Amino acid sequence: MKVHENESAVEEVIGLLRRRGGSHKYRGNWRVTRLVCCPRSAYWWRINTPWFPDDPVSLELTFTRGKAHHGILEVYPDKEKKLKLDDITGHYDMKKDRVVEIFTTTLGLNRIKNPIDAATVFRIKTNQLKCYLKMEGGTEGDLMIFYLFGDYSRPIKPQLKVYTMEFEKNELNTHWKGILNRREDLEWRVSAKEPPEEVGEPYECINCGYKYKCIKWLQERYDMTIVELMEELRNGDVIL
Repeated sequence: MKVHENESAVEEVIGLLRRRGGSHKYRGNWRVTRLVCCPRSAYWWRINTPWFPDDPVSLELTFTRGKAHHGILEVYPDKEKKLKLDDITGHYDMKKDRVVEIFTTTLGLNRIKNPIDAATVFRIKTNQLKCYLKMEGGTEGDLMIFYLFGDYSRPIKPQLKVYTMEFEKNELNTHWKGILNRREDLEWRVSAKEPPEEVGEPYECINCGYKYKCIKWLQERYDMTIVELMEELRNGDVIL
């Protein structure tokens, strides 16, 4: 028997996965996922900047892993429903009694000491959920987190946690007003050709395909090479 690694087969699969993936082009509507993420990333997306991640294969496989788990965890019939409010579009993952937002992570479960910590640790996902509740008309939603490696104790055991979040209507209204203000600011910056100074979560920079547009700016801001900065980001030692 002969065995060899078939790189051409891998390239074909990755290429087909990429075609099935999401678009990095602005197509006339702002999306919730862009308005809760890094403002600089949203700016580059809005002006259709080419997307060039450092390691496109690894990133594509990371996205694939998340999509695969999403598909399995979306157990309720009401799923992937499209929403639209104030010309902003989005879709929730699924819904039974409440809207559910799903997230797969390699983060250790031990990062969550109390349920309220989930809102901070998973800030972007919490903000997404708040948007979908405002768009859908509810005030309670579930953040479903699939911890791939549990709390990293041996033996490794994946764990699934659901954090039910309750919001006041005025809290959701205030959040949505902030989303609208962010869109307005980004549209102004697009017309003025002035990228935002504000950035998002540190981990967003690591796999961002627009990072090459920010390298000089990040170096000047933190007085370190981009390689050093990325290493610090991975270690969680830099707060952007």
